[in-house]
Amino acid sequence: MPAGTWNEPLAAHPSVRTRDVDRAQAELGRVFSPHRLEGGRSAAFAARANALDLGHVKIVYLELGAAMTIRPDPLHYYAANLGLRGRAEVRDGARTVRVGDAAAGSVINPGTTVDMRWARGFRQLSVLVPRRHLESRAGATRCPVTLRTGLDPRQPAVRSWLRLVRWVVEDADRGGLTASPLAVAHLEDLLVTGLIAAQGPPDTGPGTDPGHVDQAADFVHAHLGEPITVSDIADAAGLAVRTLQTAFLRRYGTSPSVYVRDARLDRAHAELAGRGDALPSGVTECATFWGFTHVPRFAAHYRRRFGEAPSDTLRRARSS
Repeated sequence: MPAGTWNEPLAAHPSVRTRDVDRAQAELGRVFSPHRLEGGRSAAFAARANALDLGHVKIVYLELGAAMTIRPDPLHYYAANLGLRGRAEVRDGARTVRVGDAAAGSVINPGTTVDMRWARGFRQLSVLVPRRHLESRAGATRCPVTLRTGLDPRQPAVRSWLRLVRWVVEDADRGGLTASPLAVAHLEDLLVTGLIAAQGPPDTGPGTDPGHVDQAADFVHAHLGEPITVSDIADAAGLAVRTLQTAFLRRYGTSPSVYVRDARLDRAHAELAGRGDALPSGVTECATFWGFTHVPRFAAHYRRRFGEAPSDTLRRARSS
């Protein structure tokens, strides 16, 4: 991998460099769209953006240094925002996507009003596609296309699309195929159609609105520290339990109960790795907090998911 590619993607395509919040707001408004930057005048603030123009598609790397809240005007394009480092929350009404937990990023649909809350040091790579261009490629000329809001890397199509984005960025930093107009046209088309395939409305079964599945997943992530049941999830989404199970199988390739277990494992892993407010005193405390009453079973699931024992993760965090 070329030096600097993922420390600072698209370093060969600089766009914005400033420590002034007002100037950053104006200059980034021209790169993205008008928005407000809120969060005080921290000495850590340092806006740094790089932008690659691929015709209809634009890829933008952004870091702000300080913890900030970003409130964009309703967008006229689709924005697939990939978290590269740190954590962020994207709030769309009652729906929240937490980037850095189960989600690799978030998708903002045109016309949506959102709040994006970045932790200090968060870094993001955005793929921006004009509304008419994406809807044309999706064959939707009379009705809008609503993409799913959470980029879930456990889905094979999402993983493939993320690898494609990374390849394009690395190629641009090397000055490879992205320097060829003919190749760029094909890469742009592949990025757009891949995003539609990865995030477009799935076939979740007769009478099941994809939005209900999003509501179910949002409910799960908002109540992971509570004793929730599959019936609780179904009620929150307004679905019958059988319909919920079918929808989860088609969307995530697993059952609601396994989805909950894996989400709790992700939270436990984050705490044991030292990414929470404080390290837990031990594996048992962490497992119990996240609803795993049988610690050996928790350890077995943990090892299968993360390739090591939970005690190894905690030991490494304590020594760092």
